[in-house]
Amino acid sequence: MNSDKSSQIVVGIGGNLLPKDIVELIKVGANEFFVGYVPSTWSDIYGFATSPNRRYWKVSSFTNFKDLQVAIDVIHQHQCKVSLAINELSYSSKAIKLTLDIAEEAIRAGIDAVIVADPDILFNVHKMFPKIAIHASGEMGLYNKCAVKQAASWGVNRIVLPRHLCISEIEILSGVSKQLTLETEAFVMSERCCFEGAFCFPTHGYLEKNFCNDLVGLVPFQDSNEITDLCLLKKIKSHLEDYNDWRSHEATSIEWLGGECGLCAVKNLKAAGISYFKIVGRGIKKDTLVKRIQAVKATIRDAESNNNIAFCQNLIGDSQTCQVGYRCYYRD
Repeated sequence: MNSDKSSQIVVGIGGNLLPKDIVELIKVGANEFFVGYVPSTWSDIYGFATSPNRRYWKVSSFTNFKDLQVAIDVIHQHQCKVSLAINELSYSSKAIKLTLDIAEEAIRAGIDAVIVADPDILFNVHKMFPKIAIHASGEMGLYNKCAVKQAASWGVNRIVLPRHLCISEIEILSGVSKQLTLETEAFVMSERCCFEGAFCFPTHGYLEKNFCNDLVGLVPFQDSNEITDLCLLKKIKSHLEDYNDWRSHEATSIEWLGGECGLCAVKNLKAAGISYFKIVGRGIKKDTLVKRIQAVKATIRDAESNNNIAFCQNLIGDSQTCQVGYRCYYRD
């Protein structure tokens, strides 16, 4: 486990991991976990293409109560905590009932907190289970002080800060959270999409096109008659060029990194008041998660003396990825 009690490593895990895998993650430094749970009561109706937890693949979630119970028990036996993600942006009336049933099952299994994005889910969970801790997902989109204060008034205990905030913005919101005695959590490893999660409504690859990844080469408004505002057209084309540029640099040879990295920002995040460092990982292989946890743990441990770009480049084993800059979580 991570010995720095002021800096906790929070790791997403899927149903693909065995109890012994979870134990290994704890041994290398994980302090807390978050999971998705998609029982047959949901999947028999919606499959996995529609999800209660923002992950659309079976491997990313636990799918039966027994496996979820075992995972929670193992985590608790090692004095760690685990949260349930029910953080889809919105739900149909039928899906809301099923989602609350999912929450009830998970709470019965011993879950310590729920991660929510939809205020309606938040209100209902808080009413039905007033003692359960509530974490505001990054997908809730708390971008300013007023939003953080509003979430606190709703009973939120922890704020997961949106992926696209810069360090100076995080410092402000973390300060407000501290005044309200809220915990603060920030992403530090993997899956920083070029789009913002709180405004992301497309499907993710189950239809002909995956909107997030398949816009490369798209030419908007080929018919000049479709749009008459030339300034707007220029702006849209500029955004698309930036997107194409990002996609062309997205690939990395570092398999375990699996996306964007915020290691070199850990020192500043700690100074800003962040106590929980989030590693995206639901459905990821155990060995990959081990390397991610080890890297974050090393960065937290040596933040004061060695937390610089050269140190982080050495950890991930690739200076070029850092120099290009397209894989950086925090670019300020």
